[in-house]
Amino acid sequence: MTAIELKYSLFKDIDSINDESVLRHVKDFVKSLLFVPQTGLSETAEQDVEEEADEIDYNFGGVDFGYPRTLEEVEAALEQAEAERNDPTKWVTSQEFHQRLEQKYPWLR
Repeated sequence: MTAIELKYSLFKDIDSINDESVLRHVKDFVKSLLFVPQTGLSETAEQDVEEEADEIDYNFGGVDFGYPRTLEEVEAALEQAEAERNDPTKWVTSQEFHQRLEQKYPWLR
């Protein structure tokens, strides 16, 4: 059973509980489990965590969303934003912004 299937099964079980005091006990129990150190995981739980981590696509399928990818790129973007902060040609009033939106998308009116 995968982690997703286990979560779904757990959510179904919790959803069937109607007693508020039982739900509070379940909530407290789950919170106590979350504070267990990672070394306390069983081998199968560690393997599940590793398998899920291996499935993460940090490159988003090669799609470039135009966001900085490195710390240097983030710092450069912040420096550029600070430099442009006081440039009046980079800013518009909220009224002008909404007017431009309504011109471009008349259905927003």
